Amino acid sequence: MNTRVRRVLLAHGLAAAGMGLPWPVLLVLVDLEGSPLLLGVAGAARLAPYVVLSWWSGRLADRRERARIVRLSLVARVVLLLMCAAAIAAGQTWLAVAAATLAIAAGTPAYPALAAGMPRLAGAATPRATSLLVTVEVSSFVVGPALGGLAVGRGPAPAPAVVGAVLCFGAALLFRGTVLPAPERVEPGHVAAAVLAHEGPGIWPLLRAN
Repeated sequence: MNTRVRRVLLAHGLAAAGMGLPWPVLLVLVDLEGSPLLLGVAGAARLAPYVVLSWWSGRLADRRERARIVRLSLVARVVLLLMCAAAIAAGQTWLAVAAATLAIAAGTPAYPALAAGMPRLAGAATPRATSLLVTVEVSSFVVGPALGGLAVGRGPAPAPAVVGAVLCFGAALLFRGTVLPAPERVEPGHVAAAVLAHEGPGIWPLLRAN
């Protein structure tokens, strides 16, 4: 793998872990309000954006410049994590949860964009680079909250969110200069064209024909 691929993988790891840092503190703050239902809602908010936005993120990566998607994602995460820290400092727990959830939502398109652009970026090393990207993505779901959990009761409550923002900013610096253009537009293949001609547009006719 070349240096650029290593930088991209490191950047994704830092940003993905950074998003998870504030959540243990946020759950502790929500738990102090004494409602198991609200605690469950806050816990679900950690993964809800992935469930809701995954389909859209994949479509976005197939239509837009992938490097720009990642850069905008990183900038948005920096801003939203800083907003989360400010809300925690102001005692606005649910505003902090909302900002942290939006940071997760902003980060959701980054992984599909990187995975889709990896063949151009890594060339012959694409299988290994993609495998590492998947490992980094999956590990971040555990590593980020685990590191954030170490901060519970050990310093200012907003600190994990601030550190998460710093990690995302560092990821943006590492990602700077990366080129991942949008995919080229191609005409439908013979099977897809036949399906469109006889059954009209839609994913189900295309799947039936393949």
